[in-house]
Amino acid sequence: MMWIVYTAQILFVILNVCCIVFDGCLLYACVKKRFFNNKKKTSSPIVYISFMAVCGTSGKLPAFVAICGWPLADLIDPNGGYES
Repeated sequence: MMWIVYTAQILFVILNVCCIVFDGCLLYACVKKRFFNNKKKTSSPIVYISFMAVCGTSGKLPAFVAICGWPLADLIDPNGGYES
């Protein structure tokens, strides 16, 4: 039955890493467009997009740590769970 939990954790970690990479690329593109663009100022919502990318990344990192913490703790000190 534990294979279901591990499968769900693996899928969550893969999707979470993809979303973090996407947020990082989005933030990089916004910063590059805002500060390294020699053309005139554009009216794109750079502050809004940057804020959403930073908040998205800061929201995904604690979830990533929380989900990956349980299998790592189980590998370091396996005690069979709190029920035993």
